[in-house]
Amino acid sequence: MNKVLVVDDEFSVRELLSTSIKQFVEREVDLAQDGFEAVKKVMVTEYDLIICDIKMPKMNGIDAIKAIKIIKKDVPIVVITGYASDDEKAEAIKFGAAEVITKPFSIKKIVERIKFYLQEYKPADIDELNISSHSSQSTDNRIIVIGSSVDGPSDLKYLFKNLKKDNYPPILVVQHMPPGFIGPLCSGLTEDTGKSITEAEENDKLTPNKIYFASSPDHILIENGKIKLGMPAADQNFVPSISKTILDVSSQYGDKCLVLIFRGLSAHIDSQEGITGAVKNNSPVYALEDKCKILDKFSREGLLKGIVSLDSIVEIVDNF
Repeated sequence: MNKVLVVDDEFSVRELLSTSIKQFVEREVDLAQDGFEAVKKVMVTEYDLIICDIKMPKMNGIDAIKAIKIIKKDVPIVVITGYASDDEKAEAIKFGAAEVITKPFSIKKIVERIKFYLQEYKPADIDELNISSHSSQSTDNRIIVIGSSVDGPSDLKYLFKNLKKDNYPPILVVQHMPPGFIGPLCSGLTEDTGKSITEAEENDKLTPNKIYFASSPDHILIENGKIKLGMPAADQNFVPSISKTILDVSSQYGDKCLVLIFRGLSAHIDSQEGITGAVKNNSPVYALEDKCKILDKFSREGLLKGIVSLDSIVEIVDNF
């Protein structure tokens, strides 16, 4: 059959592996976004190799491995994971995985292991691949930027409290608020939502599952995966600046940067330059529903992917 099954709940990882396998291993690829879907596919299709994540909804990777090994005992299963504990990795091996590869992985390494399990591996083949500089980290290097003003704290509380996934990219929040109020806001939101929410500090390393608020009046910039605090300009009307952050982050992350504009007329005024820059950088921009003529203008000009409800914002973040 000469087919490989890739199982991962993150779209970008599935696409990365699928493209690499088709290009460098020349195999057909099937995709599944959770363990349950993977087991159903194994029941009706023969696979030479299965690549499977551990942390997934509906059915996790360990339970999928158990079921797959009952259906097809001899198929090799390579586990890829970024968040699994050592005990979970050991369980994966115990129940039949051939090996565990930790994210971020280089494409060179994953292609090497795929060829090994397909019994096609030759070191010279891998050395000749012009892919050594690519990794899952750079391809799946996602980030979310939220600009917020009037009514922002209550909307942000709703978003963070209702996120369904327990793994999400770093979230940068630029909330218009006087100096001295951001710290208490972060503490209150952490208590109310159970999420890791903090006031950003210089040189903080961007970490998944963490939410960083700009420290008013400074806006947030990014340099080499770390936070830099940008001082407000002399003529800056709104602090911290939402546009400054959007422009900086979208220029570095491109379509891996999701931009969300929350309610408040001042937020939309401040965000206009940032939204325009984000679109040029291919970063998707959504705005929360609001009675705002400027927002309608952005929509007419094609700068927004949509003007959506707060529940839709929750879904967009969960699926990003």
